[in-house]
Amino acid sequence: MPWDRTVLTLTIGAIVYYVCVVPRMRTLLPIDTCEVLMKDGALAQPSIEATVWQPDGCDLQLYSQNDSKNCLRKMKSRKNRHQNVNVVFTGDSRIRQLRDAFLRQLSGIDRDWLANRNITCVPAKHYKHADEEILIKDSGVRVSFNWAGVLDNGTGETGRSLERMIRNMRRNDRVADLLVLGNGVWTIRDCARKNRSQADCLIEYRTMFLSLLPKLNTIARRTTVVWAPQIRVNQSRLSDREFTNSNMRMYNEAIESALASQADSKVIYWNSLERLSYELDDSLDGLHFGPTAKYYATQMLMNLLCNRLASFTESGSNSCCPMIRAGKRQ
Repeated sequence: MPWDRTVLTLTIGAIVYYVCVVPRMRTLLPIDTCEVLMKDGALAQPSIEATVWQPDGCDLQLYSQNDSKNCLRKMKSRKNRHQNVNVVFTGDSRIRQLRDAFLRQLSGIDRDWLANRNITCVPAKHYKHADEEILIKDSGVRVSFNWAGVLDNGTGETGRSLERMIRNMRRNDRVADLLVLGNGVWTIRDCARKNRSQADCLIEYRTMFLSLLPKLNTIARRTTVVWAPQIRVNQSRLSDREFTNSNMRMYNEAIESALASQADSKVIYWNSLERLSYELDDSLDGLHFGPTAKYYATQMLMNLLCNRLASFTESGSNSCCPMIRAGKRQ
């Protein structure tokens, strides 16, 4: 029958398309190695002396202090004359550690007492639970930290910091180039101290994140927004029994499911950060980032910021987030 012949023809055509055409298209279309960079990876050992972090599908470029400063200067040169590169970290002590690691990458000065036993926390010098802004003039970058221990419905520390960023966007003033945010540890601790079940607190945590997600999506229109998940803990070093890896994973799954519920969200879930913490397990106190984990986390952020600038990606390399060139596979 004519109808049967039509169906057969369409079926054969579909098979030819998916077997012959689609694979060819995939070789021409760019692969999102930025997504790969932030999604997965593992420790690799290219030599007996060296161990490096290897993203699953691209190569992590290791930036020196000078490389990092030159990259940010180049980013600044593409802005208006009086505008700096703006990098914002919003969250708890773990996020403050990432801020400290970013500052060290640019200045060579380590100020993180949680990952360096040679540093003493001096309250007058180290603002543990306060907002702080540092301008590094020779790099043309402003690095801001907004303390936000817990999520909220938009009226607390996290919500207010996001609202400030949105106001800056509307005024085209200090628009962030990168926002890294995350928290959860204080929620887990407060939940235990109030004798509440983590399951109940988890529902509230996810609800709060969903209430903040519209703000994050607004910011993500002009800013790279990265959610930093909970990392591995070493329970043998901790007195707080509620800090377990199962609880950390449970809270991470809540954020992952919330982001998955909004497929059009451009917020990046930094899954490789959690994976890195499991691979290294170098925390000094069992709760915070260790020095090597911080180093590779910062290198991932530098790759995310800088690799699209052609002069900072090695020619012929398989670098993550390379500069997009027309007609070439990324």
